[in-house]
Formats: sequence, structure tokens, C-alpha cells
Amino acid sequence: MFITRKRKYLFFFISVVIFMVIFLMYVFSKQQKTLEITDDMLSDEVYTIVVKFNPVDYPYGGKPDSSRYEKEFHRTVPLTYDSTTTFFKAFFDTTAKFKHAKFQDDPQFINAQFREEVDFAYSIFENNATFEHSSFAEYADFDQITVKGISNFSDTEFKGELDLMGADFDNILKFDRAKFKDKVTLTHVSFDTITLYYAEINKEIEVGSVRGQAYDFTRTIFGKDAKIILNNIIDLKIQPEKIDLILFDHGLRYSEKSLILDHLKTKSFKDNKSVQFELEYIFAKSVMFQEQADTYEESLNKWYEVWKWPKWLWNTFYFFTMGLGYRPFRLIYWVLFLVMSYALFYFIKMPDRINEYIAKDEKEIKGSRNRKKVDDTSWSSVVIHCLYFSSMVFFTFRLKRDILTFFNDREKRIIVTQWLLGFLIYVAFLTLSKSGSILQNLKDLFLG
Repeated sequence: MFITRKRKYLFFFISVVIFMVIFLMYVFSKQQKTLEITDDMLSDEVYTIVVKFNPVDYPYGGKPDSSRYEKEFHRTVPLTYDSTTTFFKAFFDTTAKFKHAKFQDDPQFINAQFREEVDFAYSIFENNATFEHSSFAEYADFDQITVKGISNFSDTEFKGELDLMGADFDNILKFDRAKFKDKVTLTHVSFDTITLYYAEINKEIEVGSVRGQAYDFTRTIFGKDAKIILNNIIDLKIQPEKIDLILFDHGLRYSEKSLILDHLKTKSFKDNKSVQFELEYIFAKSVMFQEQADTYEESLNKWYEVWKWPKWLWNTFYFFTMGLGYRPFRLIYWVLFLVMSYALFYFIKMPDRINEYIAKDEKEIKGSRNRKKVDDTSWSSVVIHCLYFSSMVFFTFRLKRDILTFFNDREKRIIVTQWLLGFLIYVAFLTLSKSGSILQNLKDLFLG
């Protein structure tokens, strides 16, 4: 009986030990997946990460992934990274958190793959920060980081959003041949030089600097959805044919946008009048609905101020018809469309009445004895009469008083709508053209 009970205790003890070992192995395996550095860990305690990779070759063109590497982590080196730490071909399967981390030397994140979100916010790199040939699958947060040496993101792919807002780079910032699949935020950034040679930008890149440094996009590749959003005063270098990629940040006030425009015109494109003209057009579009003291969103949120609706509608009409005076030849297409549309309507609904009016008009001009015999009922004659009448109403030439007595009320309402559209375009031409636009220059030339 005593031996049996002793065996039971021994069996129970061994079971508990095995359970604890399995539990500790499970916890340890979970700790391997995420390297998290928080404020409470930045102390005098000593930690170290040693990553060992043993690649396995697979046939049929198979590519290595995290399941084909062995990883071992040992706590032996300072977490403040007093010496160079290498993450060569490292795989981060879950969120990699390096928030508030401090790298004393030169960390090497070369060919690293971050498969989840990355958090380097507020980290400090006392020397270089190297992320060459790496891949970021999700959101990469480098907000407010500080790098004392060279920051190298060359040949790196960002599939998610990249946030570098407020970052401080004391030396060169390299994004050569980098691929940006999503939005990039480079606002309130301080750097010595930034290079974007042959980088691929596919979405918005929001740029702005603390000291007005230069952004050189002359050798940058832009996708069809790419835009350059200006958030602060910068020195911009870009080809004239790419100037339409520029937008002003909607979060800026009217005066802030004006300062950016003036800096670009006087510094970046001082000797290029055509680019200056295009920048003025971009600025005019950006402040089309914006009040002087408000941001774009603040102005639009005042929809309850109904007395502003006519001005907004008028600006919208002017933008689509003449591009705020910067695209006056756009008006030709609208005029042709309106004249042809009304001519088609007259041809379908009231061809006989148009023929009668044209015949009456010609008879009064030429006289009944000199009028030639023509077939006013032919298809070609009706088309010509409708086009002539539509043009006459729209441009208000040869528009006599008898048009008010010849047509009935229903017909007059249709004619007056076309005349009113033409009148609105004339008024817009004279009153709404912005300073520096083509229409403004023409108006000053002919009207003084």
C-alpha cells in the first residue's frame, strides 16, 4: 500500500513537471514571434537577441518563408543596442514593436520582412538606420523617429501606409528604387537631403519640411493614382509635365496655401512662367470653396449658411465651363454641346415653327420680290434652320423683338432657357475670372 501511494505521488510529480515544461515552451514560442520594446524595458537590465537562420532549399522554384527557418533568442546583450544588431533576412510574422527603442550603433534590417504592422515611433538611431531590400506588408509607423546618421530605405517595398510625420533625419534620407503601394506621409520632416531616384509612387505622398528643404521628383516614377500633396513650404523639383500631380493639403488655411504658392513661384520655378501659371490654377481650384480664415473642411461644414450657396454654385459652374478662367477653351466644347443639343431638340419637337420663323425673317430682310424659291421642307434645310436658330438664340445675334410674339408660351420657355445659359456664360466671363488667368488678361486688354 505504501509503495503504491509513493508511486502515485511520483507519477503526479512527473506529470506536473511535464505540464510546466510544455507550458513554458508554449509561452517561449509566443515570445519569439514578436519583438516588443516598451518604456519599462529600457532600463539597466541586459537583453540580447540572436537570430540564427538555416535556410532549406525546396524544389520547383519554392521560395523560403518563416516555416523554413530556425530562430533562437537568447538574453545576453543590452536591449539599448550598444553594438551593431543585424536582422538579416529576418521574418516578423506578427506586429514588430520597437517604440521608444534606442539604437546606439548601426542596426541592420537588410532583407527583413515585416508581415504585420511595424511600430518604430519615437525610436532613436544614434548612427545609421539601414532597411535596404526590406518589405513592409502593413502600416509602418516611423512617427517622430530620430536618426543621427544615414537613413537608407533603398530597394524597399511598402505595401501599406508609411508614416514619417515629424521625423528628424540629421543626414541623408534614401528612398532610391523604393516602391510605395499606399500613402506616404512626410510632413514636418527635417532632413539634410532626400533622394527618390527611380522610386515608384502609386498613391498620395504628402510632403512638407521644417526648413523648406528640397524634394527632387525629377527621376521618380508616378503611377496613375499618384498625387503630391503639399503640406508646408518646400523647394520642389519636378518636370513641368508632372505639375498637375500637385495638390494643396485641405487641412491648410487660405493664407498658408498662398505662402506655399508664393515660395514655389519665387524659388522653385522662378524662371518658368508656364509652371507658375499652372500652379496658380491648382491654387485657384484648391480655394474655390474656401473662406479666407477657414480651412477647406471648415468652409464646407458651413453648409447651413444658405446665403453662400449662390456663390458656391456660381464657382462650380464657372469651374466646369471655363476652368476658373485658366481653361477658357473648355468653353468651346460646352458651347458646341449646348448649340447642338438645342438644335436637335428644335429639329425633333418644332421643325415647322422654326422653318416658318426663318422664312418670315428672310422675307423681311430680302423683300418678297427678291426672295428665291427654295425647298424649305427638305431634311437638309430643316437641319440648317435649326442650327442657325439655336446659334442665334445662344449668341443673341439677330434676336429681334418678334420672337416674343411669334412663338407661343411653351416654345418661348424653351428658347429662353438657352438664351439664359448663354447670358450666364457672358456674365461669368466678365466677373469671375481670377487674377493671372487667361480670361482676366483678356478682359484687362479689351475692357481695361
